[in-house]
This record gives sequence, structure tokens and C-alpha cells, in this order.
Amino acid sequence: MRGGFAAGAVVRRSELNDSFLYGAVIDSPSRPLAYMRSQDLNGGSVIQPAGAHLVEIKALGVVAPDGSATLRRALQFAKAPQPPHALDRSGEDGRGQPAEIQGDDVSSTTTAAVDDHSAIDAALGFYYQSLYGLLAILKAVEDDATVCLERLDDVEIALNGRSLLVQLKHSLSKKPAGVSLASAALWKTLRAWIDVLPKVSLDDTRFQLVTVAPLPPGSVLAPLLDEKASRTGLLKLLEAEAQRVVDEHAEAKKNGKSPLPHAERLLGCSAYIALPEVTREKLLSRVKIQPAANNINEIQRGITNALHNFPPDQREAISQRLMEWWDLQIVYSFCTKRERFITRLEVQQQLLEMAGELARDELLADFQFETPPDDHNPPSMIATQLKLVNCTNSEIHSAQSEEWRARSQRHKWMTERADMAVRIDRYDRYLVREWRFRHEPMVEQHRSAAEDVKRAAGLDVFRWSFSQAHKEVDVFAKNWSASYYVRGSYQVLAAEQTVGWHPDYLTLLKGCQ
Repeated sequence: MRGGFAAGAVVRRSELNDSFLYGAVIDSPSRPLAYMRSQDLNGGSVIQPAGAHLVEIKALGVVAPDGSATLRRALQFAKAPQPPHALDRSGEDGRGQPAEIQGDDVSSTTTAAVDDHSAIDAALGFYYQSLYGLLAILKAVEDDATVCLERLDDVEIALNGRSLLVQLKHSLSKKPAGVSLASAALWKTLRAWIDVLPKVSLDDTRFQLVTVAPLPPGSVLAPLLDEKASRTGLLKLLEAEAQRVVDEHAEAKKNGKSPLPHAERLLGCSAYIALPEVTREKLLSRVKIQPAANNINEIQRGITNALHNFPPDQREAISQRLMEWWDLQIVYSFCTKRERFITRLEVQQQLLEMAGELARDELLADFQFETPPDDHNPPSMIATQLKLVNCTNSEIHSAQSEEWRARSQRHKWMTERADMAVRIDRYDRYLVREWRFRHEPMVEQHRSAAEDVKRAAGLDVFRWSFSQAHKEVDVFAKNWSASYYVRGSYQVLAAEQTVGWHPDYLTLLKGCQ
């Protein structure tokens, strides 16, 4: 339960900031990883930070043994997660050094979190990696394209036997500080690439720094925007800056100053100076920078827009399901349940299967023959509403059972399909409209009626919702015929007081919970 909402109930916009939450967790003793996405009930998709107030991630359901199930929704928050580093899960940064704290406005996706704010940044940074990798594979045209996260770099993209190592710097700041020669992010990126040089062939490897921060006009880093631009002048500037940082740090240390200057850039600058000049030239010739990149919210829209081979009205639903499948593959790749690299062909196959499922829109009546468990405690508002119109005990019991079936069905659908929260909410609004067509005229006709007459009229509306509505309203889906969903959904809505039976139900229920 999240904030008092029962699992499976559609969370209203006014009750949970327009969002229905779901997420995933890797529960590692050394470095737990958690991230969450929230699906806006209007159909959009935004990121919900999963760090500051996390106490526990509780998965609602299990993952199928064949890996086919999507990530389960998490309706509880957990304590500050930290993303694992690619090369080492021991608490060091993969290079035998304690993980550093990012000093720039943009946060490194491989930076460990030390407080609630940086925990959110770390969680968002890692999930940004995941979505960037998915978008990269969707945009790739090479059949052999593959993507891997947290191995040699934040994102590793293999194309035609060559590797592209991508460092990502993410921020949700509206005005992140521009990238410059003095940026800690730049020197930490160079250090990460220098450290990985023994493991790659420079002739077959390219490097890219992707940052949401801008590159100021006239920046000395401008040559990195174009692979063919000369790096000669930049090489000299980088060497001079690195030497200055190392010298000033050493001088301050010698003189006993505290704090020492350039602490965040020292290791990167030292590593750069230690490189042979020919290696510096070769490395920099293979480096590009992509400034002003999309942030995590915008990149999700990019994934949806990349599905241009599908009808526009299906893209959002397909992208939501694809991101859930991708989330699971990333989790499995870290848990050694699959190969580390995810291929373009795998993604294409999933897209075809998802498109087929949406076209068929196959929904099963999973709870038609199920009964509530013995310890089921139905919302008290159901009985309260029905007693206002003199329902029998058997009618109350039947209504409570149908509400359980409908709510359980909602939960199962939303657990298995990312697009269902929006559809359920839309159908609820349709049911409310159909109810209003009957309830509002009844209210007008009985304004001055005696109480027993009002109760009888309200009872007729309830009995319509229970015995006739499922025959008269449009079905939830073209292959759906089970009556319990309409019956029970009206009870879900009645429990929320969105609908009611007595003409004066809102007045009579004022103050009731």
C-alpha cells in the first residue's frame, strides 16, 4: 500500500501528484540499486526520484522464471540507493579508489551518493544511463549493434566491431553550469577513459562525453564537437591546465594549506600528465562531446518518438512496455542472468511481440471464478453507501465481492502492462459519465420527495449498476465479456465517493471516511 491506497486501485490525480508509481530494485549487500519511474495518468511519463525518502522497496508480484514478466510496481519508497560501479561492486570506484563526490552542477552517473540529495541524483543518473542505452539501440541502423551498461564505461555501444564508450553527466537543473576547461566533470571523464585504456584498442574505440550542460559560445572545447576538427591547440591548453592544477595542489600541500585546492580535479589532471604525449594525441582525436543533451524526462519522450514505424496512437503504450522490458534486461545483465550486452535484434523482436499483443488486446478474466480471501476487509464505504438506499445484506455482500474482483483485476493488469493505468482511468471516467446520466435526473426528480421515496430511487440506480450496466455500457476491451469488472468498478468508485446511490449521498456522507 502507498499512502493508504489499496494495491490495484487507480490512484487519482489529486491524491498522488498525477502519478502511478512503479520501479525495480537490485538488493545487493554492498550496493543496493533502486530506481523508479512514474506514469502520468494523462499518458505521459516522467521520472520519480527513488532516493530521498526510501525505506523499503516492496515488489508487488514475482518475476516469471522465463524472464517474461515486466518489472513489478513498487508502491513503497526505500532508503537512498546507490548505483553500482561497472568494474567493482566493493564500495570502491572500480579503480581501487574510494568513490568521489561530483562537484559540478551535473552529476556523474558513476558517482556514489553520500546524502539524500546526492542519492536522488545517483538514482536518476543511473536510470539516465539505462534510457540512454535504449535510445541508442533504437537509433542504431547496424544489425549487429549492442549496448552494455557499467562495464568499460557508463554506456558501451558496439557497432561493426568498434566500441563507443559514453560518459554521461546528468542534471535536472534548469540552468546547469556550462562545461569548461575547469569543469570537474571533464577531468573525471578523462581520468575514467585513461584508466580503461589498457583494456581497449584505441584504434577501434571512440569516446563521447554526453552532458545536459551547455558548451558556452567560443569555448576552447569547441573542437570536440567535430571529430574532424584539429585538437592541436586544445592539447596544449589541457596540458597547461593539468600542470597548473597539479602544481598548485602540491604547493598548497607543501605549505600546509587546508583545504587543498583542486581536490576534485587532481586525479584526472595527474593521470592526463602521466600519459605519453602520443597517447594523449591519439585519445583526444577519438573524443567527442555532446553538450545540452536531453535530460531524463526528455529522453523518455525521445524513446517514444523513435518508434516511428508504429502508429502514433500506439507509440506511448509500446514505449512504456519496452522500457519495462529493458529495465528487466538491465537488472538481469547485472545479476548474470543474461549476457551483459543487449542486442538490437532482441529489441526489435520485443517490439514486434508487443505490437502484436496490443493489436490483439487480449485480456483474460482472471478473477471470474475467484472469491475474496477469508481475511478480506472490504472498504467500509461500500456498505455505508448501500445502507443509505436500504440494500439487502446479500446485495451488500455481493457488491463487496465484485469490488474485490474488479480491484484485483486492475492490480494484475497494471502489474503486467504499463499502458493499463491510463486505460483504467479513462474507462472509470466513462463509467462515471454513464452513472451521471441516470443519477442526476433522479436527483432533480426527487428534490422534494420523502426520504423513503429517495431511498427507493437510489436503490434503482444501484441495481442498474449491478444488474444492467455491464449489458448496456461499452466493454473495457473488444474481447472482454466478464460482468464483474463493471459491477466491481462502480463499487471502487463508490468507495471513493466518486459515484453514489442516494440522491443526497454527498451530503449524508460528509465527514465519513
